[in-house]
Amino acid sequence: MMKSEALAPSAFDPFHSEVVPKPIAAEPLSRRRKRRADQREFKVTVAFLTAVFLPFVAVARIIPGAWRPFARSRSAPLSVFGQAKAAANEIAPFMLSR
Repeated sequence: MMKSEALAPSAFDPFHSEVVPKPIAAEPLSRRRKRRADQREFKVTVAFLTAVFLPFVAVARIIPGAWRPFARSRSAPLSVFGQAKAAANEIAPFMLSR
């Protein structure tokens, strides 16, 4: 091995590697793709959680009022699906926070 080869920076050296700038036109497109992927992930998560909460809300409607796990709201009552979706919308942001 020659002396100049030993001193040459390696491709994996973070202090000597060149930074290649990204094309400017590709950034907005990648942001849109990421936003769409995030929206898709949120919708799938809410749909999954709605399906998970639906049986719990249905059972909570059947049992007597004193045994219900949810506090009664003073607003107009939601349907079973509405309550399940409201519970899913409250939980989903915490599941997707990074």
